[in-house]
Amino acid sequence: MNNNCHDCDLCPLNPYRQPIGSDRMLPDAGILVLKADPEAQEGYGTAKIMNADPRAPGFTRAIFRLDRDGRALFMDKTNKIAVISLWEESENLGVLMVPSEKSGDALQAALLIQRMLHRKERGPSGKLDKDVNNAVAAFKRFDFAGSARMAREE
Repeated sequence: MNNNCHDCDLCPLNPYRQPIGSDRMLPDAGILVLKADPEAQEGYGTAKIMNADPRAPGFTRAIFRLDRDGRALFMDKTNKIAVISLWEESENLGVLMVPSEKSGDALQAALLIQRMLHRKERGPSGKLDKDVNNAVAAFKRFDFAGSARMAREE
């Protein structure tokens, strides 16, 4: 992921927060999205947390996660980009930034891949491994429609 903030004022900083080590008191794990204010004076108000669930008290559900209803996607309407929290792979959580018009297809494909991964954890692999790998490969090529189709057919 590119954390270069020159093109817009959205920067997913500290992308994967987990309740371990110095963060062990965190109520949740996932992607923390911060919106930078390039006009703010250094050290004061330079970034604002984009809360995934503003109704929750005290940022207790501020983290974006694919497996939480309504908390998988952050849409920056000003810059017309979306940040989507993805599935965990080798102890790393994926994040995708796409133009807002592609966010629906990308989110649908990501949710279907996550469903495949959960089935894989519960049962024997074999064909499912190949299907997951093919759907993830298509997703990584930004072929969200193809990825979703593969995930549905599995």
